[in-house]
Amino acid sequence: MVRDIPVRNEPAILMSILGIHQVALEHKKLGITKEVLAAHVLPFLIPLAVENCLNPSQVSYSPILSSRAFSLLQPSQPCPVSL
Repeated sequence: MVRDIPVRNEPAILMSILGIHQVALEHKKLGITKEVLAAHVLPFLIPLAVENCLNPSQVSYSPILSSRAFSLLQPSQPCPVSL
């Protein structure tokens, strides 16, 4: 899946993938299941917060998207997930 894409030194590819994730998270018909979100998307997004090849504005986008993803998981949790 996403983890198989070699993107670590390609900022343009990383930002494109983040844009695709954003659209998938926000669009009701595309949507990402909570299971896929927790098992695949978040483990991909979180390490991007410390990626060296991105400039500061690009690096700041990853935690914002991660927060949105966590907020989608919160309604299904008996104890809210906090950042």
